[in-house]
Order: sequence, then structure tokens, then C-alpha cells
Amino acid sequence: MTTAQFQWLDTYQSEIAAVGSVSLVLLLITLLATPWLISLLPVDYFRETKRPSQTSGVLAITLATLRNILGALFMVVGIIMLLLPGPGLVCFIMGLSLCEFPGKQSFLRNLITRFPSILNSLNWFRRKSGKERLLPPED
Repeated sequence: MTTAQFQWLDTYQSEIAAVGSVSLVLLLITLLATPWLISLLPVDYFRETKRPSQTSGVLAITLATLRNILGALFMVVGIIMLLLPGPGLVCFIMGLSLCEFPGKQSFLRNLITRFPSILNSLNWFRRKSGKERLLPPED
């Protein structure tokens, strides 16, 4: 390494440590939350077209907002893991499944149909947690 690179590392040492710490925390959260969230999916998740809303009012808005924030976080971490080691596509799919937006189910079914390895990975996590396999989308 050159002197300029060492100076840069010295100058931004605290920022580098902060980014590393945040990365480590996100990794730990992902490692703990991904198998748990995958185990919560119903067996026919990729077959159903619309799920009824279970709550209404302020609680529904709060829960939907929290789910969308968590889903967005999982999608960002999934995209990062596409470049770094980790189950990037699985994490991205989990983020998509948490978010609420029009056409989500058809998008997920299309993605699972195009890339069967994603469904295999999801089912691997489910098998490890003692859950039934997710059914593939119907044609």
C-alpha cells in the first residue's frame, strides 16, 4: 500500500469502524431473522393470489409501515449480499415478501418460476427448521 492509502485509512479510521460495525450488526440480524421469517411463510405462499387484511385503522397502518421498512432493509441487504458472500437472492425474496405493493404476488411467482434455485434455498431453510416445503407456483 502507498503512503496516501495509509493516510486515507488513518483519516477515516472511525468511519471505517462504524461502517464495519453496522455491517456486522446487519449480518447478525440477517442470519437470525431470515430462517425465522422463511419458517413463517405459509406452505401455499407462492400459489395464493391475494391475502385478506387482518387488521384495520392505525394499527394496520403502523404494522404495514414496519413490514415495509423491514422488507426494504432485507432487500437492500440482499442486494449487498449479491456482491458479498451470503444468500443475497433469498434475502431479497424475503424482503419482497414482507413489503406490500401492487403486483407483488405475480412478481414473486414469476421470479420463483424463472429461478427454481431460490425455491430450493427457501425450502432448505424450512427443512432445517422442521417446516413443510413451500409449494411451487401453479402454471
